[in-house]
Amino acid sequence: MKSPYFDFETLTSYTLAMEFALFVRTLKVGAIDRKVFNHLVDSADSAVLNLAEGRGRTGRARLNHYEIARGSAGEAAAALDIIRRGKRDEHSTKIRRVGAMLTGLCSP
Repeated sequence: MKSPYFDFETLTSYTLAMEFALFVRTLKVGAIDRKVFNHLVDSADSAVLNLAEGRGRTGRARLNHYEIARGSAGEAAAALDIIRRGKRDEHSTKIRRVGAMLTGLCSP
């Protein structure tokens, strides 16, 4: 494993969120799902970016970014459910795992 340059690169939640964000870009969706797909991409990106930014902060600012990342992970899970018509797979499990990890990071 290469050495991380930033603390966030050591977080399993960051790694899983990044894998999920890259996965969603491989989805093929029809025109009817385009709006939800765009929301899926945005929320997956937000989870990754807020995890990274939160790791570089302290105190309430860190917690705020982790809470936003957790909300974004939930949005991404819901958007994927809509696109997949409720069918779950390893990718939906992955983003839910990220949400659970973020819940732990948000707890005092």
